[in-house]
Amino acid sequence: MKNVSEEGRVNIVSKYWELRIKQARKGSVDAGKECFNEVRSVIFSDELEHPIREYISSCIWDYFQGVPLTRALNLEEEKTYGGPPIKYDKYEIIAADVILRIHCGFGKEQSISWLGNVKGIDRTTIQSYRKITGNNSDKTISSAFENLDLDVLFHYSGAMRDNLRGVIPQT
Repeated sequence: MKNVSEEGRVNIVSKYWELRIKQARKGSVDAGKECFNEVRSVIFSDELEHPIREYISSCIWDYFQGVPLTRALNLEEEKTYGGPPIKYDKYEIIAADVILRIHCGFGKEQSISWLGNVKGIDRTTIQSYRKITGNNSDKTISSAFENLDLDVLFHYSGAMRDNLRGVIPQT
């Protein structure tokens, strides 16, 4: 049997944790639990270059950005309530709303109407998303998005990009 050098062993362990971290990020609760358990070992060891450090750092960052702790640590399974999956997220709606109002000259009501017609999003949802504030701020996400370039907003608009292409004025 071949002797595996210390460098080879470290590489194998590193690849294993890279795989488990990817699996946790993709929603594997088992992988998330294993990574979280490894955090305990790494914290109490002298292994400064362990791949789990970057993972846990990212999880902690997510938590401080407002993601619930169990979700940030990839320990919570995605809940399904039946019915069709959600076709948009709040950032896509906010970005599309800002594009329509700031860059296309739509009024607030016209923007709501367009989003309702194109994506079936109801008025209450759009209005509530306009009021969401970021962590540690009284500034709404919508008002923060108003300061972003069109290209950045277009990126955030996600699944609505194709629909927005038809209304954004060409420059």
